[in-house]
Amino acid sequence: MRLDPDLYHSGVDGVLAVVARVEDVTRLMVVGHQPTWGSLVMHLTGVAAEIKTATLAVVSLPISDWTQVIGGSGDLVAVHHPR
Repeated sequence: MRLDPDLYHSGVDGVLAVVARVEDVTRLMVVGHQPTWGSLVMHLTGVAAEIKTATLAVVSLPISDWTQVIGGSGDLVAVHHPR
């Protein structure tokens, strides 16, 4: 686990900048707050997902490293809401 203060109060571009610095990881979980996370899912997939407190959105991206994340290129695989 790594905490990155650059995610705090960051928008979609800020989150993508943090993600682009990640190395040697094939699966990544990024945790944050609304409204950025709903906007991020929309940016990555083109799908509007309901992102409430403690929601997990699973996005699949066709990339070989995190610098290649491009808006609209991902697939929204699942959205899990807390019970």
